[in-house]
Amino acid sequence: MGNWSPGTVFAHLAWWVEAIDNGKMPKVPWFIRLLGPLLKRKLLAGTPAPGMRMHGAPTGTFGDEPCDLEEGLARFERAMNRLERQRFPERHPVFGAMSPREWVALHLRHAELHMGFLQEE
Repeated sequence: MGNWSPGTVFAHLAWWVEAIDNGKMPKVPWFIRLLGPLLKRKLLAGTPAPGMRMHGAPTGTFGDEPCDLEEGLARFERAMNRLERQRFPERHPVFGAMSPREWVALHLRHAELHMGFLQEE
């Protein structure tokens, strides 16, 4: 239903979990950092809207390189297992101060958005 293969969806979701530790969390402009904390509660309480484009991302997001299903699913599984023992930064680059519970909720909402586009063949 979406523009990505299932493998790319899973690899994209894993990329964002991996970005916490690998230094790839994107830098965001000051005005987005100013508005982010105001939007955090709404985002964590519901499914994010599709079509959001990230500042500085050539394709609108990061971690969207084509990936086959087996590799993407394996990365996603490792990333989700990692969330259980992950040490999170005290601050998110957009949403500001975040608890570990909020970090996990953010990743789950992100997964809910993208996995909602997957359909059985």
